[in-house]
Amino acid sequence: LRAGLVDELFLSLAAKLVGGADALTIVAGAALPEPLALAPVWLLEHEGEMFLRLRVAAAAGGPPAASL
Repeated sequence: LRAGLVDELFLSLAAKLVGGADALTIVAGAALPEPLALAPVWLLEHEGEMFLRLRVAAAAGGPPAASL
């Protein structure tokens, strides 16, 4: 993400909630300097699960995300 090499994110969400001190995030490594904007390309709900295809906006100072 920091290098601007990711242009899309495919995310699946299940209707379950977890948390706690050891809760994981979908991005590993050092924290991003600021939140990265995502724009929906398509969304699908099937049997209580959400499937998302998101376009990653260009990071400040990095190359622009590829267009679809």
